[in-house]
Amino acid sequence: MLSPKQVLPIASDGASEERQSSSLEAAPFDEQGIDLRGLQAHLRELIQHESLSIRLQDGSRYEGMLLDGLPHGEGIWTQADGTALKARWQAGELIGKLHIAYPDGSDFSGQVLSGLAHGQGSLRRKDGLIHEGQYQAGRPQGLGKLTWPDGRTFEGHFDDIFEADGRLTWPDGRTYRGALIKGELDDEGELTWPDGRSYRGALWMAEPNGQGDMHWPDGSLHRGEFKAAKPNGPGERQSASGHRLLATWRSGLAEGAGTSISPDGVRTEGSWKRGKRDGEAISYWPDGRQMLVVWRDDLPQGLAVMTWPCGKQLTGPLVDGRIGGTACLRFTDGRELQGQFDRESLRGPGRLTWPDGRVYVGQITNERPHGQGSMHWPDQTEYLGQFHEGLPHGDGRLRSPSGNLFIGRFERGEPAGFGTLTLADGTSYAGDWFQAAIRGRGSMVWPDGRRYQGPFDGHTPKGEGSLHWPNGKSYEGYIEQGQPHKQGVMRLADGRSYVGEFDKGRFHGEGILSWPDGRMYCGSWHQGKRQGQGLAILEAGLRYEGTWHRHRMHGQGHLRWPDGRRYLGEFQHGAPQGLGQMEMPDGRQFDGHFLDGLPQGSGRLRVTDGRIFQGQWLNGEMLGEGLLKSPDGSVYQGLFLGEEPHGEGRLETADGSVYEGTFEYGKPHGLGQLISPDGRSYRGTFEHGQAHGYGELKLSDGRRYVGQFAAKHFHGEGSYFWTDGKVYHGHWQNDQRCGRGVYTLSDGSRYVGEFQADHPHGQGILYDARGQVKQAGRWADNRLVEPLRLKTSDYPFEFKKEGTPVD
Repeated sequence: MLSPKQVLPIASDGASEERQSSSLEAAPFDEQGIDLRGLQAHLRELIQHESLSIRLQDGSRYEGMLLDGLPHGEGIWTQADGTALKARWQAGELIGKLHIAYPDGSDFSGQVLSGLAHGQGSLRRKDGLIHEGQYQAGRPQGLGKLTWPDGRTFEGHFDDIFEADGRLTWPDGRTYRGALIKGELDDEGELTWPDGRSYRGALWMAEPNGQGDMHWPDGSLHRGEFKAAKPNGPGERQSASGHRLLATWRSGLAEGAGTSISPDGVRTEGSWKRGKRDGEAISYWPDGRQMLVVWRDDLPQGLAVMTWPCGKQLTGPLVDGRIGGTACLRFTDGRELQGQFDRESLRGPGRLTWPDGRVYVGQITNERPHGQGSMHWPDQTEYLGQFHEGLPHGDGRLRSPSGNLFIGRFERGEPAGFGTLTLADGTSYAGDWFQAAIRGRGSMVWPDGRRYQGPFDGHTPKGEGSLHWPNGKSYEGYIEQGQPHKQGVMRLADGRSYVGEFDKGRFHGEGILSWPDGRMYCGSWHQGKRQGQGLAILEAGLRYEGTWHRHRMHGQGHLRWPDGRRYLGEFQHGAPQGLGQMEMPDGRQFDGHFLDGLPQGSGRLRVTDGRIFQGQWLNGEMLGEGLLKSPDGSVYQGLFLGEEPHGEGRLETADGSVYEGTFEYGKPHGLGQLISPDGRSYRGTFEHGQAHGYGELKLSDGRRYVGQFAAKHFHGEGSYFWTDGKVYHGHWQNDQRCGRGVYTLSDGSRYVGEFQADHPHGQGILYDARGQVKQAGRWADNRLVEPLRLKTSDYPFEFKKEGTPVD
């Protein structure tokens, strides 16, 4: 098999022998090229207008056309040694294309000009070497292709058959691009392999040897010294990605100290052993970073440590030449970042801790919380949500140590946008936030179920809004410090409604409170209580207009009852008290002092019949000393019970009658004395306004009665005295003597017996002044109708059939 450099054709066996007739010899292709001029001249001398087949004296034979004895047209000239030339002649000159077959098996086909191969041609040697291409002056000149029997081909530009510049291709797919000198490859050139490798540089025996560049299909490049087709000595290996390794190579493997440089300028200094990294290696980044890695058999040992100029350090496993996987980044300020890293950059969530105890877990960008995550503070503050450049930003939830919880939007670490804050006590806020406070309108719910909607000032409801209580109470109006303030409308759970002014949640100022049943208060309020001037329509149609104090009628006021009763005067603690005037539906009017709504103390009462009471009242009833003036002119002064004289008193009537004594329920009752203007007087007991019981009646003419009375009449035992001396002692009935009695006449006589209708009637005895019986018997209508003779010695009268009247 031929070596890569053995590209010259092997000479045929007779190539070294001299030709017998060199002048006529159509020699094979040699160093002088293909020159037929001598043959052409010789043939002209031998042939002149001969027949188509000519055997010449030198033993050659020509077959073809002749013109004027010269080859003309198509013809074949066969020499004695077997060389055969098939061509076209014109007047003995070769023109166009010809074919020469040599005795050793070589042949040539191609164009000729002036007897020399010129133009496109093909030469096949007996050793199998073939040249195809351009010829000039009988020699290969220009583009062509040289093919060896073993399949090698060389294509390029030829200056001669074994002098060319082009590309050599081996059957196995290898190629060489460069110069062919004397049939051998030049010492400089470019090689390619079927697997995609390529080499440019020094060669020996068609292999890289010396300084050169080797390219691999993956785009990597080795520049340096080669030996036996392998890097050997100082060199630089560069990958397709731009990584460079400057080292010393041995049999294609890095050995000893070396420096690698990445496309981004990272320089790593370390050592290699049999092509593998071994020992400590330090990488230097253009920005000042450094990374320390320990290698054994091209495998990192332990964790790599990267240090930045600012002092921060990243410790973690090495992945593809960079720190990746679970790693820890420590900062000079004491922070630590743990998580999954890729090429020294955190990928995915991480855990960031601070010296003060803060802990963040979540997405991180540029070594700061960024994206979704959670932050925990030492004081138990917790935030879960979105971050931006290290601060809560976006949707999230923040819980304070006290249990307060905010859910909503954040901007640069503070609530901003819509969110809800729920305090530990259950209070909640909802609305748009700005600088950690609600901005504009929002809502608030208290633990007791109260709800607020409206504007806020910080965390405090303030402005025109509404409040709702769980029991159904509601408020609409101005709110401050979370309470009704200034002007507003409140609807209570029991159906009441208030329209007016407020102060810190209480009715304060002017306002109207209405009840579903029609009750109403319109007036001044103070701290939730009616105070000042106001008008109220109260229970059962009561109507009050006046001064209030602490929710009660207090001061001057006017109270009206639905039945027509009215009070005008002083009030205390919700009831008439002090000086006032009360008018009753029946027309009565009381002026005086009141206590708890009732007359108490001194006062004056006018009744519809014209009576006027003056005196003392207790619990609404006249009691004790007082004065009563009646429209008929009568005047009573004394003790009262209610509106009636009761107890000791004095009554003087319009006709001049005077009664002094005890009264009961407005009438004389008990002991008393009645003096009439006509001079009559009565002293004794009364019952229900009439003389009753024991008493003494004196008449204006001097007569008098002492005894029992019944309903102002003489009744019972009594004595009647006449001014003329007559006296009656006995029983009375309805102002008349009735029953037994003793009637003494002015002359001293006396009647002892029974009376009826104010006259002696029944059994009786009439005595004279000396005590002697004058008449005795049964009397009728003041006359003795049935005399009775007494069997006594002291009965001096004679019996008369008809008696004499006693009076």
